[in-house]
This record gives sequence, C-alpha cells and structure tokens, in this order.
Amino acid sequence: MNYGRNSGIGFFGVVGIVLLIAIAVAACFALGAWLVMLAWGGVAGIFGFMTITYVQALSVELALWIISGVLKGVSYTKKSDD
Repeated sequence: MNYGRNSGIGFFGVVGIVLLIAIAVAACFALGAWLVMLAWGGVAGIFGFMTITYVQALSVELALWIISGVLKGVSYTKKSDD
C-alpha cells in the first residue's frame, strides 16, 4: 500500500477515509442498537429505553439525595454533641 504523492489519494485523503469509516461504524452501532430495540419490542422497545433512561436519572437523583441526607445528618449530630 503506497500512499505517496503519486498514489492519487494523499495523506489527508487517507485520514478522511479513515474518519468516514469510523463515523460510519459508530453510526451503524447506534442505528443497530435502535433497530434491535425496535425489532425486539417495537414501540415497547422505545418506551423501555426511555424508562431505563428515566430510572437511571431517578437512581442518580436518589443517590445524591441519600448522600446529601447523610451529610446533613452527620453535620446535625456534630452540632448536637456540643
């Protein structure tokens, strides 16, 4: 494989082709995930995906709420010891 000046493609051409392939592969993976979801459960697959995302957001919020509650509790017990 000679990617010299006389090959007609050039270095930037090769970089461009590699980038295009990488973008295409990433797009295929993203589309593939959506297609699998659609094929798996149709509309239910989309709602399932949305529900999973919502549950993840809720669990993160719940974890933050618990952590802040624990920190408040710790600071409250420290104040009450005085």
